[in-house]
Amino acid sequence: MDINYLKETLKKLLSIHSPLGYYEEIIPFMEQELEKIGYESRKINRGGLLVTFGEGRHVAVSCHLDEIGLSVRKIKDDGKMTLCPIGGIYAKTLNESEGEVVTLDGKKYSATVRHEYPSVHISEQDEYSVVLDLYKNMELILDELVYCKEDVEKLGINPGDFVLLDPRTKFLDNGFIKSRFIDDKAGVACVLTALKEIKEKKLKINKKITIHFSVYEENGTGGASGIPYDIEEMLAVDIGCVAKDSTAEETKVSIISQDSRSPYSRTMIQKLKKLADKNNIDYTIDVNYPHYGSDTSPAIASGHDIQFGLIGPGTFASHGFERTHIRALENTYKLLLAYLTE
Repeated sequence: MDINYLKETLKKLLSIHSPLGYYEEIIPFMEQELEKIGYESRKINRGGLLVTFGEGRHVAVSCHLDEIGLSVRKIKDDGKMTLCPIGGIYAKTLNESEGEVVTLDGKKYSATVRHEYPSVHISEQDEYSVVLDLYKNMELILDELVYCKEDVEKLGINPGDFVLLDPRTKFLDNGFIKSRFIDDKAGVACVLTALKEIKEKKLKINKKITIHFSVYEENGTGGASGIPYDIEEMLAVDIGCVAKDSTAEETKVSIISQDSRSPYSRTMIQKLKKLADKNNIDYTIDVNYPHYGSDTSPAIASGHDIQFGLIGPGTFASHGFERTHIRALENTYKLLLAYLTE
């Protein structure tokens, strides 16, 4: 595998802002990248991209370009702003996060998410030591000389404007990767690397494959549109959640057996396990529960008669400041490639 391409592509993806509903930066990059490695893509009307190649029985692979995030809820009289979560972001990880507000006409303004009593020196104990709550005591502060609501409005900022958070990406020499939005930029990087390998090595494909890059996974509807109705099975490439009550590991690919919505297809789990065993791939079989879903569930809800599965790199602290290991990405890539070329 081209490990350098995998790492560099992930770095690029993590640097491109794409909170759910804001895909005008990520789609042009993906179109150019797919064209560069030899594939023609087409846009979905709702947002997202499709790539189709091969002949035979039709299967789909889905990964999502959208990430969790924030938007402006209200501009307060003093020029500070309250916030709305997008896609289940973990509020406890947001204090003092840096980012930019992007207006409807594309202007960007530097800003910081802060607790409303950020100074220990001039706050009472019960003010600065309270539990962080996005709705009750956190706000967005512009790095601009604004003193009232009207000052902010003059900049073109409105309720609903996206807050583009700094992912704080770090690739460590020992293989660990720390960043916001590893979910699901890591899955996208694995898919692109597999597509590049298929094209460059001219690997034999014995089926028709549609790759679905969705942009609405984080609200649970990404797989509801754009998937062809003649597919027989669908594999989502997302993350495995490393946590106290999970068997997932940060160096392995997770084969998900169940999430909060449903058990995955037993035949798909058996197939993925067999492929992993055959190709000496390090994996765990995990349950992502109780707050997890993938693009497969909305695909089923919209009427697709399919077998469905899910794989992804083991990832710690999901929907917060996440961490995984390059070995987990390698194992995810290997299992994905084995599935595509079986």
